[in-house]
Amino acid sequence: MSASDRTETRLETAPRITLLDPAAARAQGMDSAGGKGWQLARMAHYALPVPDFRVLPAAAALAAVEATGLDADAADAGDDPAALAAVAAALSSGEPPAWLQAVVDAVLALPGFDRPLAVRSSARCEDSATASFAGIHDSKLNVPPDAPAVCAAVRAVWASAWSAHAQAYRRRLGLDWRAAALAVVVMPLVPARAAGVAFSCDPQTGATDVIVIEAVTGLGEALVGGQVEPDRWRLRLPAPGHAALIADTRIGRKERRVLAAPEGGTLHEAVADGGLRPALAAADVLALAALVQRSAQALAWEGPPLDIEWALDADGRFRLLQARPVTALPRELPPALAGLPAFWSNGNFRDAIPMVQTPLDWSIAAPLIEATLGTALPIAGWRPPVPQPRARLYQGRAYMAVTRMAWEFFEALGFPPARFDALTGGHQPVWQPPARVGLRTRLARGWRLFRLMRALLAIRRRADALFARSARQVARWRSHDWANADDAAIAGALQTIADEVMGSGETGLRLLLTSGGGSLEQLGRWLEPCVPGRGDALAQALVAGLGAGTQGNAITSAGHAEAIEHLATLAALETPVRTLLGLEGGDGRAARRDWRRKLPPNSPFALAFDDFLARWGHRAVYEVSVRTPRWREDPEYLFGLIRDRVQATDAGTPMPDTAARRRALAERAGRELCAAVPAWKRGLMRATAAAALQEAAQREQAKSALTAWLEPLRAALAVIGPRLVERGVLRAADDPHFLTLDELRAVLDGRSDGRGLAALVADRRATHEACEALAAVDLLVAEGATLRPATDVDLAAARSRPAQTASAVAATGDGTQLIGLGVAAGRAQGRARHVRHPDEGGRLAPGEVLLAPSTDPAWTPLFPRAAAIVLETGGFLSHGAIVAREFGVPAVVNVAQALARIADGCPVDVDGDRGRVTLSGPPAAAPEPAECPGTD
Repeated sequence: MSASDRTETRLETAPRITLLDPAAARAQGMDSAGGKGWQLARMAHYALPVPDFRVLPAAAALAAVEATGLDADAADAGDDPAALAAVAAALSSGEPPAWLQAVVDAVLALPGFDRPLAVRSSARCEDSATASFAGIHDSKLNVPPDAPAVCAAVRAVWASAWSAHAQAYRRRLGLDWRAAALAVVVMPLVPARAAGVAFSCDPQTGATDVIVIEAVTGLGEALVGGQVEPDRWRLRLPAPGHAALIADTRIGRKERRVLAAPEGGTLHEAVADGGLRPALAAADVLALAALVQRSAQALAWEGPPLDIEWALDADGRFRLLQARPVTALPRELPPALAGLPAFWSNGNFRDAIPMVQTPLDWSIAAPLIEATLGTALPIAGWRPPVPQPRARLYQGRAYMAVTRMAWEFFEALGFPPARFDALTGGHQPVWQPPARVGLRTRLARGWRLFRLMRALLAIRRRADALFARSARQVARWRSHDWANADDAAIAGALQTIADEVMGSGETGLRLLLTSGGGSLEQLGRWLEPCVPGRGDALAQALVAGLGAGTQGNAITSAGHAEAIEHLATLAALETPVRTLLGLEGGDGRAARRDWRRKLPPNSPFALAFDDFLARWGHRAVYEVSVRTPRWREDPEYLFGLIRDRVQATDAGTPMPDTAARRRALAERAGRELCAAVPAWKRGLMRATAAAALQEAAQREQAKSALTAWLEPLRAALAVIGPRLVERGVLRAADDPHFLTLDELRAVLDGRSDGRGLAALVADRRATHEACEALAAVDLLVAEGATLRPATDVDLAAARSRPAQTASAVAATGDGTQLIGLGVAAGRAQGRARHVRHPDEGGRLAPGEVLLAPSTDPAWTPLFPRAAAIVLETGGFLSHGAIVAREFGVPAVVNVAQALARIADGCPVDVDGDRGRVTLSGPPAAAPEPAECPGTD
């Protein structure tokens, strides 16, 4: 058999048993190759540095146990140690079966397997997110390359599954011996001058901006067996895309080391200098950290961090021997929340990033989200005891650690958890904070709140300067000559852009994003004693009413909605534009892409459309994805909106009067304020409402400013993709979207030769497509390093429920009532119209109720034509809430599974004051979410 032979070795003496090469082990998965064998196969597939290996599948262990003639099921289920020992003895004693000898002969005939070998266990469930099997089964090192020794090693590994502690471990996991049957990995032994483990997180705290490396001299057996104190390096990742830096070093007393014995097996040797010499040089530590980062991105870019076993061979090359998820992370909630599930919600993310994330999108978004969510409290002078991720992916979609973050804001600032949930949205129960807090704690919280408000006021005063600075930087990169830049220059430019987005100048933008609801929340709390049960509704009405009688909009996305209305008015009057829109002839999408040459140079519509694209051309449908074309690149969505509006005008369909709605809200709010609030307080209330409007406007403008950075990134990708395809590194021009930003930069700046990237992209594409077919799960619970859908048991374990539970359904005299969160005051009736994507906006007729999963700025042009808005998720800070208030449209958000419960076309009454949606007929049952397969 040649080294290039990738076929499976089938043994005529035992047709049921197939020796698996790496490709076959990957294809057959954990059930055949076991966890260790499957992960090694994935690493080989992605060109990570693993030794050559073969896998004797789990079916061989099953056959061997059956051949003993013993009742293995009874032995595994019982408590008789003698029965377990009998199975172990039968597996390891006597002559090995002929088929096993044939398998071993096939292995030893392979190139490179004529030297000492490692024979390692690989249980079916091993190295998974819920079971590690660390130290449970035996592995044999330095096995002589002769058939009797290898057969004996394989049988000893099988027998180790029948120890008392292996049985106890299986029972704890609810597994029987068949479910945990052992495959066996056979590979040439790495002649290690140093070995150890590395973690892509801090295993003690769970922090993911840390890499921890432990090392010993010689083979890693001394570390695994706890026989010596290893060297330990802790490295920090200073910023996304930057190399790890050594933060601290601890040199252990490695007084003994394990070496390969000449006759086989291992021997322990005393170290003359007491073992105080470092096992790795600093350069090796940094090189290994880079390899750990690369491996973690390849194997688990959206999953839990990894625990990697490695060895440094005699030639100074690192070899990876095993990779598994870190399963034993500390509980993420503090002791004050003992007994409460750690809920993760997609409520706050469904506005901007409801889609399944590509690796490139998430590698850009995740550090920005973490920095944004972590900006406010450090400015106030408070940091969490243990820094842990606040955003993670599940089935490819983004979720936020809402329980922990609600606790952080309460602990730091005294912010009520129920108000935090109302601002962010989501369907999680709210935990009940302590009823009494000491004076010292209250004073500390007050001081932090003062510091934060002082910083916020300073940033708000210079917000326009921040927006202008960001716009200048983006404009500079938009004009960058990507086509004539070499690979290294593009790699450097990508890092510079990332640094600029994450740099100190953008801290203000991030703070504006997270603080957009402070004044509105405070206004609602101040008004509540004056108008019991209506504090939030009156606050929203006051904010919405501020726009009455004025020209234009304070909210940037509301501004582009008004601009589209103006464009539709112009388009209706110009025959060439009507033709371009397909209203007067047959012009299609290709013609609209070339719209500027299709229209007269003095066309009022063309001039106005030019101005629109100059101001808002960087925006897009679900614009936070780098994969989405900007309106400047492809204006087809805008033309569709304009065409729908012109058709409505042609048909004589009246549009809701936005200005009249705002005037009515202003008048009603003014009357209620005068009736309920003393005169001396009204000025403060109106000033706070004005501050709330400014905060909302600045939050939306900050989102627009940060989104603009994706336009030059798309220009760079338009050059990178074809280049890498031409060189054979990738297969399609859009493949870079399935690499992380650091993986992309590594292949451009020469840190990676690109081997394995095409295979990695293919697997990630398949997983991405599978996850796109799944419905999003609203609420998750963290268990160690994993996330899972929340259950009724989790909800029952929560200490209390919010006053308005968004998933509630009640029967009333008027019909069925769904309870959500009222975020824009007012009340309206109309037929509910399902719109699941902005492209379906033409389904919404003027005066109907927009019923959608969530909204982002691309949805905004639909708001003026809607009688009311009902969204499945969201809070006071969500895009839908902010824009609905700006247009004076009643809105109820956070109505769980509203699209399933409200039939398309069903008449509904939307009460934005009370957060109620009343409809005719019973609600429909909501569908159950499906599970997403993992990579491979």
